[in-house]
Amino acid sequence: MLLQISNWFQKNTKGWIIFLFLALYTILVMYVFQVEETKMKENSGGTGPIDLLFLYSPNTINSMLQAYGEAGRTAYLQFELSWDLLYPIVYTLLFIFSLSWLFKKALLKNNPLQYFNILPIGGWLFDLFENLSIVTMIAKYPNIHIILPWLSTSFTILKWMFALATLLLLFIGLIAYFKKRYASKNSTQPN
Repeated sequence: MLLQISNWFQKNTKGWIIFLFLALYTILVMYVFQVEETKMKENSGGTGPIDLLFLYSPNTINSMLQAYGEAGRTAYLQFELSWDLLYPIVYTLLFIFSLSWLFKKALLKNNPLQYFNILPIGGWLFDLFENLSIVTMIAKYPNIHIILPWLSTSFTILKWMFALATLLLLFIGLIAYFKKRYASKNSTQPN
C-alpha cells in the first residue's frame, strides 16, 4: 500500500501543486501562526506554544499550562483543534510533492530513494499524536496524569526527527537535481 501511495504522488506531482501548498504554508506560518502566537503570549506573559519545544517534562507542561491561564488554555485548545490540524496536512503535502518532483527529475526511476517521497507522512502522524496529547493535557488541566507529558514529548521528538529526515531528503534531492542539470548542460555544450 505504501508503494502505491508513493507511486501515486510521483505520478501526480506538478509544479503548480507545489506552489499552491507553498503559498498555503507561507500564509499559515507568516500570518496565522504569528497572530495566534502573539495572542497566546499576550494571555500568558510571554509563554509560547508547547508544539515548538523539543523536549519537555511534566513540570514544564504544568508551568506552561498554568501560565496560559483559562483564556490562554481555551485559545490554545481552539488553535489545536483548527489551524494546527490543517497545518500538518499542508506541510506534509508540500514536502511529499516537493520530494516526488525532485526525485522524479533527479533520480533514475528504479532508484530506491524514490519511495522515500512519502516519509513526511511519519512526521504528520506524530504531529497529530502530539496535538492530540496537548489537547488532552489542556482539557484535563490541572489533573494531568504524569505519563501524558512524557508521551507527548516522545511524539514531539519523533515529529522533529521525521522533519529533519525530510529536510535531509530535500537536500539530497536538490543536490541530485542540480548535479543532473549540470551534467546534462555540460554534455550538450561543444568542446
